[in-house]
Amino acid sequence: MQEYIAMWQEFANFSGKTSVRGYWMAVLINFVVSFAIGMVAGILKLDIVVSLYSLAVLIPSLAIAVRRLNDAGHTWKSLLLSFIPIVGWVIVLIRLCKKSV
Repeated sequence: MQEYIAMWQEFANFSGKTSVRGYWMAVLINFVVSFAIGMVAGILKLDIVVSLYSLAVLIPSLAIAVRRLNDAGHTWKSLLLSFIPIVGWVIVLIRLCKKSV
């Protein structure tokens, strides 16, 4: 949970580094929170809540991904590879999983 809180505390910090564990724990907790919000919003028919959460988490998610790539020895430009279907996603995923430099 500390990693998820740190993601929100450093929501606009695109410099620095984030460990592999810190990044993936934040992603996992974000997935669980998104799933829970989606379930509750679906039951209550409040689809706008899911959209607002997704919009709110966009910048912190990009920031932590850039910090993770910095820690793995890559630049933020590596995220642009994710615009290439399948192959780009795999390349970015591998770079996010690399050990720290």
